[in-house]
Amino acid sequence: MTASFVLNQRLKMVDISIEVNQLQLSSKQEELERLKEVQKDLREVQSDFYDVEEGCSKPEFTSKNFDGENAKTVAEIREDGVKTSIVSLAEEQIGGAMTDIGKKLRQIMSEISNIETNIISLESQQIELEQQKKEAMKDE
Repeated sequence: MTASFVLNQRLKMVDISIEVNQLQLSSKQEELERLKEVQKDLREVQSDFYDVEEGCSKPEFTSKNFDGENAKTVAEIREDGVKTSIVSLAEEQIGGAMTDIGKKLRQIMSEISNIETNIISLESQQIELEQQKKEAMKDE
């Protein structure tokens, strides 16, 4: 085997590795964009829950506009049941999902950074191998 044959084989391997890394990079970037969109949508949903929380105490019932003691009971149900449940959904469940998505976003950004570093390294190898190939061809 000649030196240029070996260098050609190594160049092919580096080229394939670059392509694989570029495909992985593209996939991770798409995943990142999808998660950012989901995070944005969840923020909107969370905001909607807070808007509903404000509205669940309206209209205000008093003994004058709602049959006596029933006004107090309805107000308690609204405050202790409905409003508490809405706040719980907005803060605990949606907030928890937002935290999980944030962690996943950071993980994917780290993976993207690693892949980009790999591509840069492979491209440097590719340049070096091409230079070695040119020199080997001169010698043959």
